[in-house]
Amino acid sequence: MDWDWLLNTVPALPSDGLLRVARPLMWAVVVAAASAWVTVTVWRSGPEAQGRRVARWVAACCAAWCLLPSPWSLAHHLSLAFMLPSWTTVLLCGMSLWRSSFAINSKAKNPQKISGKSPLFLKLLWAGAFILGTVLLADTFILLPFALYRWGFGTAVVATLALLAAVAWVSTAPGSVTRAQASVVALALVFHVVTRLPSGNVFDAVIDPLLWMWLLVSGLKRFRGASAAAATTTRG
Repeated sequence: MDWDWLLNTVPALPSDGLLRVARPLMWAVVVAAASAWVTVTVWRSGPEAQGRRVARWVAACCAAWCLLPSPWSLAHHLSLAFMLPSWTTVLLCGMSLWRSSFAINSKAKNPQKISGKSPLFLKLLWAGAFILGTVLLADTFILLPFALYRWGFGTAVVATLALLAAVAWVSTAPGSVTRAQASVVALALVFHVVTRLPSGNVFDAVIDPLLWMWLLVSGLKRFRGASAAAATTTRG
């Protein structure tokens, strides 16, 4: 069967100028969010407001490090190892950065908790993203009988991912975790179509090695937590 209809004749790639500008900015968001999360996590024993102030300073310093000119820029060295982060990772890190360092007293100002978590959709979303990352990893090492990655340059895969994100968004309750995550994927697809970042391939826009490793670790933690809860229930 001929699968060439999945591909564009000439894949649309981001311009060199846009790459030079976007590389430090995208890595700055990711590194700032990671450093702020670590700072807030370590600061749990101290005052929350003070911990958030420290997290903002740490995040700002790490972001500034990424914005330095090469080869002093941290983004330069990260790009050598991981190229660019996906739009999904950048958006999730941006949300995490806001919650961990800028949303002061967010619990007091927003007493309504997230409702309608839709655990089934969350599991399906996590499983789909993890499977996609695993299959792409196998494709990287030429372990598949077909070349999946090249399909990401075509428009059919973009349309399929957009349809899946729309179904997840429509099928979940307003304010739910799954709807928020579906919105992130939808925004990642929009940014990819507009900018063609990070590589012109839609797979690189929705998932990257860092996000795949985070999915693996979070999945193992959820599995261990569920197993411990089940064991406790059985003993009780």
